[in-house]
Amino acid sequence: MTANTSTIFSTNSGINEINLKTLINELLIILSERERDIIVKRYGIGQEKTKSTLALIGSKYNITRERVRQMEKTALDKLRRTAERTTLHIIGEFAY
Repeated sequence: MTANTSTIFSTNSGINEINLKTLINELLIILSERERDIIVKRYGIGQEKTKSTLALIGSKYNITRERVRQMEKTALDKLRRTAERTTLHIIGEFAY
């Protein structure tokens, strides 16, 4: 992770508030460009407000829907492992 946790978490009256946008962007850094694009398009993250189908993403990269699904699974596994290995354990709950 490039940002320290103080930029992601802020304490207000003893309660941690999470800036989810920053947190998601920090987690997505670990993915390859193609994996990041697949996750962003599949889940409608950031500028991508609508979720894309496997077929639509596959046509962009000239790969099958099954290959997109495999790459999505690999990317989600990477995100889960990263969340579990860092102080961002709360993200692990969203990844399942």
